[in-house]
Amino acid sequence: MEQIQQMIFTMLSYFMQIEENHWLVSLTEMAFYTLTSFGIVYLFKSTIVKYLRGVIEKAKWEIGEYLVDNHLFSRLVNLFPMAFLFGISDNLKDPFIAEVASVVLYITFVYLVIALIYSVLNSLMCVVESHKRLQEITIKPVIQLLKIVLIFIGLTLVISKIMGSSPTSILTALGGISAVLLLIFKDTLLNFVGYIQISTQKLLKRGDWIVVDKYKADGDVIEITLTNVRVKNWDKTITSIPTYEVVNGGLKNYANMSKEGRRIKRAVNVDANTVRPLVKEDITKMKEIKILQEYLDSKINEHLEYNKDLPEDQCIVNGRQLTNIGTFRKYLEYYLAHHSGINQNHTLLVRQLDPSSEGVPIEIYCFTTETAWGIHEGIKSDIFDHILTVLPYFGLKMFQSPSGNDFQLLKQDK
Repeated sequence: MEQIQQMIFTMLSYFMQIEENHWLVSLTEMAFYTLTSFGIVYLFKSTIVKYLRGVIEKAKWEIGEYLVDNHLFSRLVNLFPMAFLFGISDNLKDPFIAEVASVVLYITFVYLVIALIYSVLNSLMCVVESHKRLQEITIKPVIQLLKIVLIFIGLTLVISKIMGSSPTSILTALGGISAVLLLIFKDTLLNFVGYIQISTQKLLKRGDWIVVDKYKADGDVIEITLTNVRVKNWDKTITSIPTYEVVNGGLKNYANMSKEGRRIKRAVNVDANTVRPLVKEDITKMKEIKILQEYLDSKINEHLEYNKDLPEDQCIVNGRQLTNIGTFRKYLEYYLAHHSGINQNHTLLVRQLDPSSEGVPIEIYCFTTETAWGIHEGIKSDIFDHILTVLPYFGLKMFQSPSGNDFQLLKQDK
């Protein structure tokens, strides 16, 4: 090696007549070896690496394809000439050029090693995201954190090399300005803490249906990173929420409901003026409904037993009686209990809420068997179509605020 360097030095000195200019000879020598080394690397990439890619694709090795796509082998080849070039830089005649070449090569080496590790991390992320069983693992923020740590380590090594000091002393100096760093990276640290909470407590994962009212986000989680959570809303817009805001911003996660059945929680406001007791004609009519026959017979016997000692004219006030709204509520319970689209293993309620100026609310609370949004909405619509249709059969009307036509009819009556 020394003989080759001496020969090149002699030739350059002879042709350029710069025997005293060791720096120019050293610079030219270093440039020659660098170009030669990376020229060989280029040839190696265009032949061996290309051939290796073809073999992997032919073998359909999935992990190998991810390694090739993320340039792992290409970056690995880039490291080969570094040892050779380090040896050349140590034997350069000019000490200044040798020192500069050593620093540049060191920085290049650190960069190539970090790039190589990046390729491994990116390949790992591709493997996780391509398998459904592994998609629940939120690995992307972890990889982002590792990349940040790698950059920090790389910068520390480069600065220590340039300044000629040890990495430990650089870290000690950074510790002295930690307060300033905490202020600068406050949001990043908060997001990191938020991510740890999401991961350890399993608050959400990709694919979950969440609602964050503060950011008007309502849709599926498509990405969880170290700094934010991205939500694809039902109107196809994308909302990006800082990770710590997801934890502290009133998160609602409907993932479990989406797996086991979507919820129906809606009320029908019944006009209070139409609520009344059932008379014999009404009961006879109601008994035509098969699912109510057993209920009506049971209730009639129960009420007769309770009211037997009361005068007939006091039964309404002091006794017990069937009402059209109570019978309607019981009808809905039986109807939903026999509905094929309602999950019978979950809560099923038909309840009366507090009356208001808009009538008496009868609320339906249940879960559909289907979780697909469109099918769920179809089942819910069919149920309430049926409810609106059968209301008059029970002598009830849905409350509706007066409209222009109502006032017009009132004026005509006068």
